[in-house]
Amino acid sequence: MKRQLRQEAYFGCAQCGSPILEFHHIFPWSEKQHNDVDHMIALCPTHHASLGKMHPSKCYALKENPYNRRKGYLKGMLGTSQNFSAFHIGSNTFINTPTILEYCRKPIIQYKVYRKQILLSTYIPDEKFWPSLEIIDNEITANRHQVWDIVFRTNYLKPVRPDKSFLKLTFARMWHKSPA
Repeated sequence: MKRQLRQEAYFGCAQCGSPILEFHHIFPWSEKQHNDVDHMIALCPTHHASLGKMHPSKCYALKENPYNRRKGYLKGMLGTSQNFSAFHIGSNTFINTPTILEYCRKPIIQYKVYRKQILLSTYIPDEKFWPSLEIIDNEITANRHQVWDIVFRTNYLKPVRPDKSFLKLTFARMWHKSPA
């Protein structure tokens, strides 16, 4: 159900395109307890709070023509926190490693710190090395014809293709003891 709602909204809030999503029941859950995707819409937390009270006809209009569809792409911000100081990719942890992965001198995963916030840049190519998913300083763009599903949370990104999951990034706080 969630994947279908993300896909129909082109992986972003139907109002603004943000990839951080909640799923709104157009008819209130208290009136009819259901998870029928025909009567639900993907919204970011901000718009869920403000637009969640809008007339059902406006919800259905947004559902039919979401922001990212109107713009022709997926675009949004991947949230980070100044508390993150390490990246976990698979079973590996990277600390103070600005370029985590590189292929043919092209950075695939890298980050920088700007005003105490980590800005992630990732380039995930298709089979011909054209961009399938690209994040530049937390700004996400994707070729929506190649990416099957993208799951976002504040500190988590997992793009999935129809045949496999090809990357899962988790950002975590690392605790270090100060030298005595």
